Amino acid sequence: MAGDIHTLLASLLQGMTHAQLSEEPPRIAGLVVPSEDGLSKRQRIDMALSSLSEVQLAKFALKFAAHRDDVGLDEACRKVLEAGEPPLSQITRRDVARAFGDDLAGE
Repeated sequence: MAGDIHTLLASLLQGMTHAQLSEEPPRIAGLVVPSEDGLSKRQRIDMALSSLSEVQLAKFALKFAAHRDDVGLDEACRKVLEAGEPPLSQITRRDVARAFGDDLAGE
């Protein structure tokens, strides 16, 4: 899953200009992209993302997803961040359905 988030986030960053890479990631997500002379955008992005763990990638990417209303990126991030959470029980699902005026009991 981290590979998916890495690919999605790298693709999003690749669409930015060098100037945007220096300004937008720190402003939106607190992600610092190195800006040494002679580096390509791909090299700058790889340097910024290579040392991040799966959870760190997901947290940064989630901020970009919220800023850009990117549903696909948001879902990929939440899968990683919620991976350790227990699933909702049947009772909880029924209670939520009842709160919205539906009853899942029976047929």
